[in-house]
Amino acid sequence: MIKEETMHWREYNKKVILSKYLSILVGNFLCAMALILFLRPGQMIGGGVGGISVLLNTVFGIPLGVSVLLFNLPLMVLSLKVLDRNFILYSTLSMFIFSLYMSLFDFLASYIHITDDVLLSCVFGSILNGAGMGIMFRNGTCQGGLDVVAALTKKLYGINISKVLLGVNGVIITISGFVFSFNRAMYTLIGLFIAYQVLDRIQMGVGQMKQIFIMTNMSKPIARSIMKELHRGVTYLKGTGAYSNQDMDIIYCIVDNHEFVQVRKIVDSIDPEAFMTISETVEVKGRGFSHIQV
Repeated sequence: MIKEETMHWREYNKKVILSKYLSILVGNFLCAMALILFLRPGQMIGGGVGGISVLLNTVFGIPLGVSVLLFNLPLMVLSLKVLDRNFILYSTLSMFIFSLYMSLFDFLASYIHITDDVLLSCVFGSILNGAGMGIMFRNGTCQGGLDVVAALTKKLYGINISKVLLGVNGVIITISGFVFSFNRAMYTLIGLFIAYQVLDRIQMGVGQMKQIFIMTNMSKPIARSIMKELHRGVTYLKGTGAYSNQDMDIIYCIVDNHEFVQVRKIVDSIDPEAFMTISETVEVKGRGFSHIQV
C-alpha cells in the first residue's frame, strides 16, 4: 500500500514538474510575442521586466534579451538566501527563456508586420500577454523580474505583493508616457487591465460553473429529475424554515453554465413555489468536473 502511494506521488510529481516547464515555454512565448509583435509597434509596453526592456531598448538601444538578463541576474543573486530554492530555479529558467524569446521576436519583427491599428495592437497584444502570464501563474511559475522583487519585499518587509507590482508598473507606465506619448501610456493602462482580466480567467479556470441551492418541499422528485436528465450529482443539506418552522431537505448541486436553465425548468415544473439561488463558482474540482490545466 505504501509502495503504491509512493509511486502515485512520484507520477504526480513528474506531471507537476512537466506542467511547470511547459508553462514556462508556452507562457513566455506568448508574452514575448505580445510585447514585440503587437505592443511595441503601437508604442505601448506591457508591465514588468518586459516593459522595462522595451523602454531601455527604445531610449538606449540595449538589446531586449540583454536587458532582460541585466535586470534579472542581480535579483536572482539577492534572492538566493531569502526565497524558496524551487521558486528561484523556475524563475531563473523563465528569465533565460523569456530573454531568448525576446531576442527571437526582435529579429522576426523586421519580417513580420501584423497591424498599424493601435486599438487592435492593444487588445490582441494584451490578450496574449495576459494568457502567457495566466498560464505561468496557474502552474506555479512566473517570469522572474518584478515577481521576484515583489516576493522579496513581501518576505523582507511584509509589503503586499499586489501593491508592489501596482506601484512599480505605475512608474513604468509614467516613464513610457514621456518616452512615447501619454496617449499611448493610456492605451498601455487599458492593455494592462485587459491582460489582468485574461490572467484571472485562466488562473481561476475558464468556463465558470453555477452553484445552485433549492429550498423546496419537493426535494426528492426534483433531485431525481436533475440526476436523471443532467446526470449531475445532488447533495441534500438539512434546513429549517425560520417562519414555517418546518424541516426540509435543501438541494445543492453544481452544473455547467448551459445546464442551469434546464435545472430552473425542472424546478418550475415540479414546484413553482420553490426558492432557488444561483451563483457563479470560481473553480470546481472532483468527479464529473474537468480540472483545466492550461
